[in-house]
Amino acid sequence: MSFANRMKGVADKLLRKYDESDGRIVLVKKGGEPVWDEILGEMVIPPTVDVPLVGVTVAFSANLVNGTTIQAGDVMVIVQAIGDDISMQDKVRFDGTEWSIVSQPLVDYTGVTICHKLHCRK
Repeated sequence: MSFANRMKGVADKLLRKYDESDGRIVLVKKGGEPVWDEILGEMVIPPTVDVPLVGVTVAFSANLVNGTTIQAGDVMVIVQAIGDDISMQDKVRFDGTEWSIVSQPLVDYTGVTICHKLHCRK
């Protein structure tokens, strides 16, 4: 077992242990590009899909807020690595509000995604 895989295991264990979501952090995958439906004979937009996430939300400290890259009210959502790709068009829903993904730096070590760090903004 490589070091990266052990680190992924540790990250998964910690996120599950301190998971504050209890199903409240959800990745809202948007439907994407319209596709042709043979039965209806028209273009249809695929439905959105809710993907429950395991993770924690962390507010940025006041000294990191610079008004451009990080704005007041932004949060970092650190979630367990998932098999699905997370795109910038997707949304993250928690506390009853949908947040846009501003950036999504991966915690990646030698090709193994340890976890996702989603910078979110209302």
